[in-house]
Order: sequence, then structure tokens, then C-alpha cells
Amino acid sequence: MIKNKLTARKLQAIETKEKIFRTAIDLFAKKGFENVRIEDICSRIGLSKGAFYTHFTSKDQIIIEQFRDVDTYNAREMAGVIARQKTFHDMWTTWSRMYLKYIHNLGKPLVKVAYRSQISLDKKFSFLIDEKRSIYTFMEQVISDGQNRGEVRSDISSKELTRLVVRAYRGIIYDWCLSGSKFDLGTSWKEMDALMLRGVMEAK
Repeated sequence: MIKNKLTARKLQAIETKEKIFRTAIDLFAKKGFENVRIEDICSRIGLSKGAFYTHFTSKDQIIIEQFRDVDTYNAREMAGVIARQKTFHDMWTTWSRMYLKYIHNLGKPLVKVAYRSQISLDKKFSFLIDEKRSIYTFMEQVISDGQNRGEVRSDISSKELTRLVVRAYRGIIYDWCLSGSKFDLGTSWKEMDALMLRGVMEAK
């Protein structure tokens, strides 16, 4: 009986957290991140502020936690698939394809809100550029392995190459957020892939 009650309570907590997330993202998209108060989110779903803080520490945390959860999931998915690739070129293109899918799955509304929230506030640090995120650590490992096999240029460190690569793809994502429906993220992504590979791989 107690086990069933605990299970039901946990399920309710998960549902409440998801409801907070969906409501917050909708309000952020409509009003702008900086114009939405925690009270607005709570009022929309009939929740107390105390209950909100049970699940999230701040507005930012709503977005950050979602990205971190997806980051972790995708890192696990990528690791298994990329480990089966035999060349740096194949590892890169596999990583790029999976990362593009990851961005599409997040969806433009959430990505736009994430960028807006990190830009509009006076922050000393943004999670988008946190080099502990799996996108950085995973890409750096792929590049480092390529350098060790002589497939990737070694005049620039794996950390710096990773930083440059991620910035380039982040720029495409930002353009996608700023542009209308005519902007083809997939096409632009493939063009960047070709350019970045030529710049990163060791000349033969």
C-alpha cells in the first residue's frame, strides 16, 4: 500500500514538473523570457510558488535542466553509434547528423527561448557555452582520437578545435532561430560540415 502511494506520488511529481515546463516554454515564447514571472507560470496551472520551487530553483533552471537531460541522453546514444565508425570522417559525419537530429527534436520554440534567456539577462556565465556540456567533451574526444591517428591537424589543440567547431555550429543554430521558414537548417548544416571537415582534417 505504501509502495503504491509512493509510486503515485512520484508519478504526480513527474506530471507536475512536465506541466510547469510546458507552461513556462509557452509563456516564454509568447511574452519573452524576461517578461514572465514565476507567479505567471504558477497562476496559469494553479500551482503555489512553494510547489514550483520543489521542482525548479529558477526560471533559468527550467530550460537548463531540459538541455542537460537531452545532452546526457544524446551523449549516450552517440557514444555507441560513433564507436562503431572507423575513420575520423565517418565519426564526424555521424556526430553531425545525430546532433542535427537533436536540435530538430528540441524544436525551434525551445531553442529560441534558450538563446533568448541566456542573452537577455546580465549573466556572468551561460550554460550554452559551458565546456563541460557533453557536446564539448564528446566532440573533443573525437577530435583528439583523430589527431592521435594522424587524421586531424595537430597544430591546434583538440580543446581549441572543439571550441571553434561548436561556435560555428552554434552560429548556424542562431541564424535558424532568427530566420523564417525559408531557412533550411539541414542544407546549411551540410554546407558547414563540408567546410569544417576541410579545415579540421590533416591535409593529404
